[in-house]
Amino acid sequence: MSARTYRDGEHTMCGHCDLIAETLTAETARIYPELRAEFEVGEPLCCDEAAAAWRAERGRSGGAA
Repeated sequence: MSARTYRDGEHTMCGHCDLIAETLTAETARIYPELRAEFEVGEPLCCDEAAAAWRAERGRSGGAA
């Protein structure tokens, strides 16, 4: 769990949008290739702010290459 998430009961919540924090998993990318085209495995899907912060931590400015 990163510093940008927090626990609320049994859920990990996004600190940016206060929704359940969701990331693209390898299994989801396999089932939904359109998501894999736009996002990288491990990238947050819950909001643009979380995705931008994730990419910035990795030195990237856009979606998947």
